Amino acid sequence: MHNIDQDLTSEVSEAFGARQEPHDVLHLEPNVRTFIVTDQDYRYLLQDRRGHVVAGNLPTLPPVSGFRWIDDTTPGLEKGQRYYGLGEKLDDGGYYFVAHDTSPIDTLNESVLETILLGFAAFVFCGVGGGLLMGILVRRRLLLIGQAVQTIQKGDLTARLPVAAGQDELDDLCSMFNAVLDQNERLVESLRQVSNDIAHDMRTPLTRLRHRLQQLVSGPQMEVKSEANLAIEDLDASLEMFSSLLQLAEIEAAGNVTRQEAVDLSEEVNKCLEIFGSAPEDSEHHIDAELVRHIMIHVDVVLLRQLVSNILDNALLHTPAGTSITVSVRKTAGRALLCVADNGPGVPAALLHKLPERFFRLDRSRTTPGTGLGISLARAIAERFGGSLLLEDNAPGLRVLVSFPLSDGRITGRS
Repeated sequence: MHNIDQDLTSEVSEAFGARQEPHDVLHLEPNVRTFIVTDQDYRYLLQDRRGHVVAGNLPTLPPVSGFRWIDDTTPGLEKGQRYYGLGEKLDDGGYYFVAHDTSPIDTLNESVLETILLGFAAFVFCGVGGGLLMGILVRRRLLLIGQAVQTIQKGDLTARLPVAAGQDELDDLCSMFNAVLDQNERLVESLRQVSNDIAHDMRTPLTRLRHRLQQLVSGPQMEVKSEANLAIEDLDASLEMFSSLLQLAEIEAAGNVTRQEAVDLSEEVNKCLEIFGSAPEDSEHHIDAELVRHIMIHVDVVLLRQLVSNILDNALLHTPAGTSITVSVRKTAGRALLCVADNGPGVPAALLHKLPERFFRLDRSRTTPGTGLGISLARAIAERFGGSLLLEDNAPGLRVLVSFPLSDGRITGRS
């Protein structure tokens, strides 16, 4: 409207002209008649003081100065006609009025309003319809999820939440929950396997213990001490097994707190070799050490020594006299690597992956002392500090590779 006001003001000024002529009907009449012919965008009215139309294409109007609206309620205007104009009273009592036809603007406003209403109706329809459709789809998926949860509650640990192909936020949540279910299934299966292994491996020493105690009751007095010593050995073996299982569970438990510090891996391995002392010579084994110094890792020293001792003890127990064992420490691929290799009978390639399992023992090792948990403990300790344990065929013999992340040598406290 501001632009229309300016246009109307300019139109009135143009009619009066730049000359200092009187603002009266006589001087305006020629200009108004010319405007009527040359400018079809405006409507004009020039009337005298009696209200008679002198020139123009509008009916007579009450002489009101300023901007005003006129419509079909004004006598002489057809139905639907509507104008907005500027009136000016003249010096001789006449009246000059210039108007702009607002019908196109009104039509445009009506069209815009209709468009807005149609758009709003379409938006409401799509919003409500889309919301209802989305609600139905989400409800259907929630029902499927609820059914899966009920199945899991009934004890079926293999059930999983449905994941659609869309991969939306709900799918991501279901995928993360399924990952938790996978982990729980593995833990429960591991617990079931451990229970079976305990039942299997503990049955033999407990049976022997019962038999010996029965012999103590019914046997001669002179054999009591001998049988008692054997019974104590069986109890010690059982206690060692339970102690190893508890320690393994403690190491694998999430949130287990152990004291960690930066240590030289070669120095700790060398200390373990010193602890073994003459044991290799007594069993007629030969140990070669190739230890590169100043390879720092971040671990619990006590657990690290237990890892090394378990691997060395395993090599000494399960290889025959005359076997050579090589212990080396070096850097490789940005990690610290401990390697214990022997040239003994080794392990069949098909069974290498089973060796770190709890209580797993080769048939030929059933008669040797041990719990079958040494390598399991070593792997758990390595993984506890971000490392890994790998078993390879040494052709001949067995090669145990334990890698750790390198440390910058600074102590970071407790983890």
